[in-house]
Amino acid sequence: MKGKWFIVIGMVIATGFLVGPFLIPPALDMLLENSHRNAVDQSFQKFKTANTDHIYSAFDSMLINKVASELAVAERVRVSTITDSDFLASDFSVLEDLPNLEELVIYSGRNCDAVVPIINRLQSLTRITFADCGLSDAGFHELNHPGLKSFGMSAYTQYWSDDTMNRLKERMPECSFDILKPD
Repeated sequence: MKGKWFIVIGMVIATGFLVGPFLIPPALDMLLENSHRNAVDQSFQKFKTANTDHIYSAFDSMLINKVASELAVAERVRVSTITDSDFLASDFSVLEDLPNLEELVIYSGRNCDAVVPIINRLQSLTRITFADCGLSDAGFHELNHPGLKSFGMSAYTQYWSDDTMNRLKERMPECSFDILKPD
């Protein structure tokens, strides 16, 4: 009888080694997703109960969608930092549901040209900063927001020409520019 249990235990252990690598990653992903969803829910509840007219927070796509869906909260967002590297792949137009957004900082490891048409439509926006990556010449050509008072960009690589930057400055003479070029 001892031999049979030894074989059964051995088979369970062997099966765990064979199947474990396929089961553990999805289980961890599910655990992380639930943890993320809980963190988003907690942040959203803080926004709902905050005793202020000026909400500032770092948003990821899940949180900003939740905030934008409730007008009473969305109206209080004045400054937002987008930190989700996949945010550009999601629907960036949710920013248009934040009617009083004055300042936007985007941390993305991607070229941000896709967000320019939306930036041009954000009526209250006065400051924008692209960190980590920025716009290409095409994005600069499309950017035309007369209400911008401050434009900042730090990029590890140069995606634009000086001629493009000069034309942007001519289109938006009231805007100050803080562009950090790589050495």
